[in-house]
Amino acid sequence: MQYVATGCELLLAVVFLAAVMGKTRNRSAFRAFVGSVRRLNLLSPSRARAAAVMATAAEAMVPALFACALMPVGPLRVQASWFHAAALSLSLALLLAFTAVIALALVNGTQAPCRCFGARGSVLGVRHVIRNLFLVFAAVGGLLGHMTAAESGADGPGVVLAAATGAVLASVFVLFDDLVELFLPTTRPNLPEPVR
Repeated sequence: MQYVATGCELLLAVVFLAAVMGKTRNRSAFRAFVGSVRRLNLLSPSRARAAAVMATAAEAMVPALFACALMPVGPLRVQASWFHAAALSLSLALLLAFTAVIALALVNGTQAPCRCFGARGSVLGVRHVIRNLFLVFAAVGGLLGHMTAAESGADGPGVVLAAATGAVLASVFVLFDDLVELFLPTTRPNLPEPVR
């Protein structure tokens, strides 16, 4: 199960790192993300900005916690299992929250763009819920794999293969909207930019 844990952890670390980098690559990208949060009509405009900042900060914690788990020496190494568990638990909590927000937006009939990775994306839809549920399964798989990892050893090549698999799968999630449109072309509505 160590290989499952490793693959899931790398998958989630790369997905969350890409999400943070996409949203914070420049001011325009972050303003667009804040605008998409406002378009959800779940919070007041001032609270929507605060929620966008907090969500981005929480997303940034996921790869940071995974990085702390990999520190080879010192007190961080002693706490490695705690960092693994914290990163996976935070990933799971964020993914469940994001999925609930998307589902609520769909129930309310809200037309908001998916700017999960900072790019100008398609309108939030059922496919984004499905994407997030797959990521939820990855977080749960990582937690279960990590809890049982102590029972079985892991060799270097297996860990490298599991990590590479996680990284490749992460690219599928990061490019999800583009891949869906490639195989299932849809018209992308022209959503107005939010008033700043």
